[in-house]
Amino acid sequence: MDEDEKNVSTSKVFTEEEEVSLLKQITKCRQSLCMCVSCSMNELKNLAYQIVREKKRPYPKSWNKNQQTNSEWLKKFKNRHSDKIAELFLPICKVEFTQALMSEQQFSSKEMFTFGQEQAMLTYIKLIKKNCICKNCIMKKIAVEAYRIAREMGKYYPESWDADKQAGRDWLKSFEERNRDEILKLSPICEAELSQETTNRQRSPLEEIFTLEEELEEIFTMEEERSLLKEVKELAEKGFCDCVSCVLEELKLLAYERAWGQINPYPLLWDTNQCADHVWLNKFVIRHDSELAKIPTVCKINLSRP
Repeated sequence: MDEDEKNVSTSKVFTEEEEVSLLKQITKCRQSLCMCVSCSMNELKNLAYQIVREKKRPYPKSWNKNQQTNSEWLKKFKNRHSDKIAELFLPICKVEFTQALMSEQQFSSKEMFTFGQEQAMLTYIKLIKKNCICKNCIMKKIAVEAYRIAREMGKYYPESWDADKQAGRDWLKSFEERNRDEILKLSPICEAELSQETTNRQRSPLEEIFTLEEELEEIFTMEEERSLLKEVKELAEKGFCDCVSCVLEELKLLAYERAWGQINPYPLLWDTNQCADHVWLNKFVIRHDSELAKIPTVCKINLSRP
C-alpha cells in the first residue's frame, strides 16, 4: 500500500452527518428486504462506494476492486455507530434463517430416517398387520408409526403432523419412492374391505329396509312403549311384586290389551295367547334395556314361597 492509499484509508471519507445519512438511506431502501445487520452493512458498502464516486471524493483505490468499501472502513464505521446500528437493524438474518429452515424441512420431510430405519419400520408394520397387508392399510399404519417414532426420537417434522397425528402425504410419497421394491410386493386388494363387502352381500335383502320407528309403526311407537313400561311399573309397585320378571309378564298382557283396544295391527299369535309374544318382548327388552336395568331383579313371589 503506497503512502497516499494509507492516508486515505485511515481518514474518514464521510463526515459524521453524512454517515448518519447513509444509515437512514439504508434503512429506507431495505424496508421490504432483510433488515439484519449483515445484509444492511453489505448494502452500505455498495452505497458508500457509489456516493464517493458520484461526489468525486478521495477514497482508497482498493475499493475499486469489488466496487464497494473495504472491510477496514466498514469495521471502523460500525464501531463509530454501534448503538445506532443496533437500534435500526436486526441481529438475525431473515434470508439465512429462511434458507436454513427450508433446508432443515427438506431434510426432515424426505430424509428423516435412514434407509435401514425405514426398512425396519416397514418390516415391523407388516408383522403386526396380520389382518391385512395391502398397500393402503400398510401405508396408513406407516404414517402413524413414523409420527410416533419421530416424536420419540426428537426429530424435526412439519407442524401438520401434530394436527393429523401422522406423517404427511409428501413424506409418505417420498417414503414410497425410496422403498419402491418393497411397496410393490404389497397386495393392492384390501382383505378387510373385501371381507366387509362379502358380509354385506350375504345379508338378507330384508335387513335394514325399515328404520326402528318404521318397524314399530304397526304396533307401538317408541313413545307408546315408554308409556306402557311406565304404566306397568306403577301397577307392579302397587301390586304384590315389582321385579323385572313380573313386570315383563304384566307388560305382555298390557301390550296386547292396548294393541287390541287401539286396533293396532299385531301378530295373530297374540290373540291365541291373549298377550304379546316372546319375539316382540325380546325386542322390547333390547330397546329399553337401560330402563329395565333399574328394576329390581329379586322376585318377592318366589321369596314368599316355602
